Amino acid sequence: MPVTDFTIKGSNIRIPTDQIANDKEQYRYVFLKKDKEKAKSCHDESEGDIPSNYEYFGFFKENYSQKSLKSEKYNDYVVLNENMWLCSYWSVNGELVFRVATPEQYRKKRFEKRNLNFSGTNFVDSFAQIEVQLETTKLDSASELNFYLVERKTKKRLDIDFKIKNSSTVILDFQTFLDELEIVSSRWDTYVDVYQQESHLHGKLGKFSSSEQDKFSRYLSSISGEPNENNFCLVPYFSVKNELAFIWNDIDKIHNEQLEHNIKVTANKVNSSGIEITSKVSKIGVSDFKVSSGMIKLRNKAVFMEYEIPIEVISKSNNEVSVKLKIIPDKYHLLPFFWDVFVVLQVGKEKFPLRVKNPSKSVKRKIMKQIDRNEIDLLDNYMIYPYITSDNSYALCYRERKNYENKVNRFKENVAYFTYRLFRKYFDRKKVWIGYEKEASVAQDNGYQFFNYCYTNNKKKDYYFVIKTNSVDYRDIEHQKDKILKFMSFKYMVYMFAAELMISSESKGHSYDIRIQKGHLRNALQKKRFVFLQHGVTALKRVDYVFSKSKNNAVSLYTATSDFEKDIIKNNFGYDDSEIMLTGFTRWDVLEDKSKEEEKKIFVMPTWRSWMDGIPEEEFIESDYYKQYRKLLESRELNEILEKNDITLHFLLHPKFIAYSDKFTIPGERIQTHQFGEIKINEMLMESNLLITDYSSVSWEFFYMKKPVLFFQFDQNDYNRYQGSYIDLETGLFGDSAANVDELLKYIQYYVDNNFSEKSKYGVLRNKYFKYVDHNNSKRTFDAISKFEKKINND
Repeated sequence: MPVTDFTIKGSNIRIPTDQIANDKEQYRYVFLKKDKEKAKSCHDESEGDIPSNYEYFGFFKENYSQKSLKSEKYNDYVVLNENMWLCSYWSVNGELVFRVATPEQYRKKRFEKRNLNFSGTNFVDSFAQIEVQLETTKLDSASELNFYLVERKTKKRLDIDFKIKNSSTVILDFQTFLDELEIVSSRWDTYVDVYQQESHLHGKLGKFSSSEQDKFSRYLSSISGEPNENNFCLVPYFSVKNELAFIWNDIDKIHNEQLEHNIKVTANKVNSSGIEITSKVSKIGVSDFKVSSGMIKLRNKAVFMEYEIPIEVISKSNNEVSVKLKIIPDKYHLLPFFWDVFVVLQVGKEKFPLRVKNPSKSVKRKIMKQIDRNEIDLLDNYMIYPYITSDNSYALCYRERKNYENKVNRFKENVAYFTYRLFRKYFDRKKVWIGYEKEASVAQDNGYQFFNYCYTNNKKKDYYFVIKTNSVDYRDIEHQKDKILKFMSFKYMVYMFAAELMISSESKGHSYDIRIQKGHLRNALQKKRFVFLQHGVTALKRVDYVFSKSKNNAVSLYTATSDFEKDIIKNNFGYDDSEIMLTGFTRWDVLEDKSKEEEKKIFVMPTWRSWMDGIPEEEFIESDYYKQYRKLLESRELNEILEKNDITLHFLLHPKFIAYSDKFTIPGERIQTHQFGEIKINEMLMESNLLITDYSSVSWEFFYMKKPVLFFQFDQNDYNRYQGSYIDLETGLFGDSAANVDELLKYIQYYVDNNFSEKSKYGVLRNKYFKYVDHNNSKRTFDAISKFEKKINND
């Protein structure tokens, strides 16, 4: 049917009646699905409803020119929903086509894309806003305009609210963006999309007509106001290419970046009274500065703690200064574990803490090798000492001294080092594998199960397992003593130096001591190849900041349990397919449901909180963590459920909170509180009918056994902010989630009433989250590691 014009209103198409022939048969027109499988007829002579799942044909334009501009070919669109538009256009044959498409699909068809950076002449910042005057683009001629930020690392995109002040000035509003930021440092680039006439102009925003500024002047003021409780701010700045970017980080780190400088530790002195650090700051990016003070600052995401320390200026010139910092630990209330050290310079009214780093070779050698001389013993068996971080910064570690940290073991470590060096060829021919688990204290996880598989099946001659002899699990594996390395024994130390592969469910530091930052063994460990069998499925807890390929704990071979998890590891950690083995967890080979009707158990096992690491007891008992779990255990309703249904509840804290286990002891037989190491977790999981956890990886064991999981996530907002998850905690969980004790009790009652049966809506997720559900995970793992070993020996 030939037409010359039409309009779209709502979800209807309106065609002027004078364009329709008098013959009523021509009132019928047909909209065809593109693949011609189905047709829809409409009898109304003036309008027809359009289904949202077809591409339609039916009208054509007479005397249509294929050379028409796109603005003449494309018409208005109908917004069906947030992600779908009904678009209309004239095809190359002059047919009127209606297509349901995403906004992105429509724009791609409608506009010719051109890359063009957008230059501004004036950037005025204020709280949560930046006013920009654009040089070339006339905003009033744009049919559509978008401003957005892209995070450099993750490529995450967030749109920016804005309002047009006049034809060349726009005000960008970052309030919504600020509300969505997590307490994780990030860096963002600014992009602009302009749709006008026939073109889609796309590019970055910046000061491209200006000459390059010095580094100090390229940073604007914080647009997030004063630093938040974590000392984070959002600061706009211009890159070396004059592109507008934003950094969200600790303001001290931003200032450290802004002020151009070189810094070097030239001397370090430690004695019983304190620590003296001599440092030289040179090539300072401004000439008008003064030395303000020194500073030490706790490295903790959730606890902000810093102290000003005395500083003495030794010498000063236009852009160079030498200073001596003096730290007397007894003067400060310190928390574990790591404290960074700063020299604070003042420029104008602002202070710039510059992190002390780059020790001279002699300073670094003395710190790393003269261990005893660099430690200060403090009250309650605590100590403090300097160490050098992975980025060559000078820092302090404050922690409790372990009983094995003594001169005897340090002497053994030195002798073991030279013994290995002397007989290196002999030990290297063995191709030693070493396994271990959390703090070398347990034998229950993937680390031991894989070792046990190899031991039982004679798969690997020189495969040894590290464990402390005072561990409860040591007695259970003592029959394998020919392949057991007793923690801190001389043989253990020699074989640690000799190891070709470290194989574990924990990071490399758990085979020695995760907190010790120096010594021959620590240095040797950092260079070892590491096969990570994982402690839990990588999904509920962000750990890329620990196991990223670019970090010290980088993994040589990474276990995955599904394609879903493999994608997480690839996309967030930086590993490729050859570095990930899709095998399943070795400990799952021995998993079986041992729960009994006559001995019903509920297992409550919360994980720890990274932002509570090392907090003192008085702060722990004031935390929501303590209050919520204590409220649950003391609940009269819970106790009535347990008593009425003859159920026992077992409560186990994470080992990082072991010091507070006694705070959860409840009188009576129905609730039993355990300390880490007292029970076998895998046995308790198999024997229990219901698991209550928060973000712990043990939830996957229960899910694997087709038993119900309850997630008690009263602090989900804090968790997302400080820790983070790779799945959406609102939609991606495989069990019911409770935000408070009352909700949790209702779910507990539900599962008790339904004989602890898993809900079907969660069961269907198993195919997504598990590649294999069999007893061959250890075999697949051994084959993958053997292949990897062969590869590295042939390289």
